[in-house]
Amino acid sequence: MLFEIENWEQIPPFKFYFDPFMKAYDDLVAELRRMWKAGPLHNSYYVERNTEMSNKIMELVRQYNIVKVLAGDELKRDQF
Repeated sequence: MLFEIENWEQIPPFKFYFDPFMKAYDDLVAELRRMWKAGPLHNSYYVERNTEMSNKIMELVRQYNIVKVLAGDELKRDQF
């Protein structure tokens, strides 16, 4: 798991890439909570029509792909 890296907040290269990833995740969670509070009648059953949620999912996936390539597995990481 990507967030199992110890002290990633104190390692500048990891922080540079993980911060936007965490922001994208927090934005998606906030959007899902907003949708839940609004209720099922205020949201479309078709995912494509929920454009805000779709955009936030796409941003999260984009940030995840960046982080996965740069800090993906243990072989790519130096031991601090």
